[in-house]
Amino acid sequence: MDQPVLTAEIAAVLARYVEIQAEERKIEQEKHSLQRRLASHLKGFRGRYWFTEVGNRRLRITYNESLKVEYEEEALRQRLGDRYNEILSIDWTKLKGRADLIETLLHPHLSEIGSPDREKIRSAIAEGRFTVEDFRGTFTKSGKPFVAVAVVSEPTTGTRPAAVE
Repeated sequence: MDQPVLTAEIAAVLARYVEIQAEERKIEQEKHSLQRRLASHLKGFRGRYWFTEVGNRRLRITYNESLKVEYEEEALRQRLGDRYNEILSIDWTKLKGRADLIETLLHPHLSEIGSPDREKIRSAIAEGRFTVEDFRGTFTKSGKPFVAVAVVSEPTTGTRPAAVE
């Protein structure tokens, strides 16, 4: 596929886009710094909401401190033995990592909890188990554009890409 032409207008759009990305990073860093300062100030505050006024604006500051507990699972498994399963709940991250096993176990219930998988449909058609006609009129296609711009290297001094027209 041919590369799109980089016009002066699009070069300006890309330059501004990259500037905005840098500004966003700075703003996000400053915002996190301010949140840390506010959290430090609110440490020990018993309420969840603090209402105050700054510069003729009524503000509601939400403060919540969450606790994260991580268990040494292998130590617990050994210590509790057969009782270990009594304290377990589904870990969705682990579940996603074992999708192949889960799908096998849940196969009898897929008609209730599953959805058509595009790759499986393509494979089944390619293998001759289904035909394109089996699926005609049973789906809709829609596209949603996705554009991302990443800086992959810093500019060299005083040069401009030759492709700009």
